[in-house]
Amino acid sequence: FNEYSNNLENFKIEDFKNSILQSKEEGIEGVRFHAGKVGTEHFMEIWEYISEIFESDSISLLVDRYDNSNAHIRNLIKKAYSVNSSIIIEVDGVSSSGGDNYYDTIQTLATADIIFKDFLVKERRKYKNTSIYLSGDINSKTKALANLTGIEYQGITFGTFYNHLSEFDIENITSDHNLLNDKSSLLRAIKNIKSIYKLPNIRQFN
Repeated sequence: FNEYSNNLENFKIEDFKNSILQSKEEGIEGVRFHAGKVGTEHFMEIWEYISEIFESDSISLLVDRYDNSNAHIRNLIKKAYSVNSSIIIEVDGVSSSGGDNYYDTIQTLATADIIFKDFLVKERRKYKNTSIYLSGDINSKTKALANLTGIEYQGITFGTFYNHLSEFDIENITSDHNLLNDKSSLLRAIKNIKSIYKLPNIRQFN
């Protein structure tokens, strides 16, 4: 969807569906859907389609406060949940300087806290199958600050932007390095990430 995000007036849902279906046929096993600036109508068409062709635990909804207000994020989650009640929500923040500091990670945690309180505290019974993953502005401070503030989460995800994994001291990894085609590098990356975050569940999206 990224290729359309900055030129939505030329977006055609059938072209998108064909692209996603082709990707699945070529071996893609899941989708991270970043809603971005997409309107409600396109959002539902896209979400319903990927929910139809992929298993529920292989798709996720990425939300952030860069493009959307808190109210808009709540609305997107409710609409997505109406289609897939075992929803995985990846939470981004509002900005990233790429540093290993609290400023970066607090943006993500603030957004996650709003979602957690709205869906897993106020309406826990209805949204009990919802999973929250911390995504944007991830660094070595993330877990410590999440624990300190009592924000519950089920995992941490790393997108394409973090494939360089510079803070994890993975040698010879660049932004265009395909970890999935280099098993030794991928295993080193997972080992180093787990040693820092001590997480049982890590999802890597490309």
